[in-house]
This record gives sequence, C-alpha cells and structure tokens, in this order.
Amino acid sequence: MQMLSFEEVCQKIFRDDRFVLKMVIGGALGFVPLLHFLVFGYFVTFARNIRENGLLRLPDWRKELKHWERLALDGIVFFVVFAVVFIGVFIAGLGMYYLQRLAMPVFSGFGFFSFYQTMMRSAFNFLVYLPYAVALLVTPAIAVAALNVYLRTNNFNDYLRLDLIFRLLRYGWPRLVVPSFAFMGFMLLGTPLLSFAFLLGFTPILAYTTVVFLILENEHDDA
Repeated sequence: MQMLSFEEVCQKIFRDDRFVLKMVIGGALGFVPLLHFLVFGYFVTFARNIRENGLLRLPDWRKELKHWERLALDGIVFFVVFAVVFIGVFIAGLGMYYLQRLAMPVFSGFGFFSFYQTMMRSAFNFLVYLPYAVALLVTPAIAVAALNVYLRTNNFNDYLRLDLIFRLLRYGWPRLVVPSFAFMGFMLLGTPLLSFAFLLGFTPILAYTTVVFLILENEHDDA
C-alpha cells in the first residue's frame, strides 16, 4: 500500500455511497449500552480489512452483524484497551492541571510571575478541559497502535506488547499530529452527540493511522 495523505484517506472513505447509512447505524448502536461493543468490533474489522486488502471502505453492517459474536469479542477487547489508555492519559492530564494550579500560589509573590498568574486565571475555563482534551488528543494513536500490533498475529496478548506499540508511535507520530488534533477538535465540538461524533471523528483517524503503521511495518520488515 502506498502512503496517502490524511485528506486522501478521508476522501476515499466519504465517497462510499452508503457512508451516511453506515454512520447512522453505528451511531445508533453506540448510544445503546452493551451494543456499543459492536461498534468497536466494527472498527477492528475495518482496520483488519485495510491491512489485509487495502480496502478504505467501511464494512457493511448487515454482513458484519451476521457474525455478531466475533464482532462483540473484538469490540469488548478493543474497548477495554481504548478505555484504559484514555483513563491513563486523562489521569496524567489531570495531574498536569492540578500541578499548574498548585504552582500559581507558589509564584504569586514574585512580580516576574504576575503575568503568568493573570494569564492562568483568565484561561481557567479552558484549563478545566485540559485533561479531557489531552486524552482525546493522544488516545486514538496509542489505541490504534495497539490494535495494529494485535492484528499482525490476532493474538490478544499482543495488545500488551508495549515495545512494539511505542516503536510504531515513535516512528509514526510526525504524520499523526494533524489527524490527532482534528479528532480532538471534532470530539470537543460534537460532545452533545457523542456517539455520532466519535464514529465520524474516529473512522478517518483509524483508517489513516492504520495505513501509516502498516507502511512503517513493511519498511522495517524490508530493512
């Protein structure tokens, strides 16, 4: 598979004449507890199709739901991985938030830091969302890296291969900055319709990140 830009990947996905229908079905399922696991399994199938067939087209829901047991199993595992990464990054972001909150009183007596203190206070409303924003920014790339490591062998234990996961991230991160910010912005704006916003925002970054990681794997295998 040749390297595609993020825009080219989005175009290939959105050109599907059944794209809207697939989004509606996935978004509706995502709103229902337990059925949301099927959506994460659907993402796993989509990534698998990209890796095996280079197919940048969302799978057909009617076909996939015939094998709902496999879809649910893949979805439960991927959801747990995604949730663990999100919570871990969120806690780290929360630590960053409270660290700057603690730093403000410490430096309040120094005139040099008065501007910093004023600026931080004026930005308080934004900083409240810092942990959430950081988690949205970082989680997709880490979770998809773990997914791609798993898809190489279809061994669930490979979700825990941190050495391979971070090797992909180390080589691939320059190409993932813009898509990651796009996903974060889309989720922050689309929070009221969380299920649909997540599906619409995560689909292109999943596809693009999978393409990037697949090419990186092939390059290192050939080296």
